[in-house]
Amino acid sequence: MPDNKDYIQYGDYRIKINRRLGARRTTLKVSASGITITTSLFEPRYRLERFVEDNEEFLHRATRKLEARKKKSALIDFTQSSKGYLLGNPVDIVITEKPQSKCYLEGDVLYIEGPSVNARQTVFKRFAQRILDNFIDQFRYELLYPVPDYTLKYRFYKSRWGCCIKNDKEQRREIVMNYWCVAMPREAIRYIFHHELAHLWVSNHQKEFYRHLAVLLPDYKKGQKISKEYMI
Repeated sequence: MPDNKDYIQYGDYRIKINRRLGARRTTLKVSASGITITTSLFEPRYRLERFVEDNEEFLHRATRKLEARKKKSALIDFTQSSKGYLLGNPVDIVITEKPQSKCYLEGDVLYIEGPSVNARQTVFKRFAQRILDNFIDQFRYELLYPVPDYTLKYRFYKSRWGCCIKNDKEQRREIVMNYWCVAMPREAIRYIFHHELAHLWVSNHQKEFYRHLAVLLPDYKKGQKISKEYMI
């Protein structure tokens, strides 16, 4: 008899089973409407589950590409003018080659000026850090839960919004925030900062980690949801 369950739950993925009379092979499709596995009418469930497991890498890759198309890019091309985001608001980014390096906002236009790409990137980093420093000072003031001593730094990352670096032997604790965070709304920046603070206690994303995060930031899921709207 055909399996009467119409989906497979694989980790966070809910995969709809589409059984077709005469289907000659099993296929996996990821689209905006969901994930579907198409197969013959009597294909046993254990073989479908094995098929999904064997295609896990494809599933991850396809869902990441789909999500990326829905997200807002936080990146800036320092070689040419473009559109982007600043604190969650859409802005026109005007890149100009000038002898003096400046980065400033007028209305909904962000001007980045400088004699070279490196110069424009450097002045943007100073601009972004001033904004992020101001927010983080506020976040620190709001903390009701004591945290270990740490050093705050900034860096451009290609695949993460922040990082917590710990080395107990060297007594080194660093919270590193990505400059690109400045593209996000305040609530998302707040979430990322507290997320990295929680790593001062727990390195991995275990239940204990989320317990610390919930104490530091009880409504962390709000900022977490917003942060997922952006990509680097």
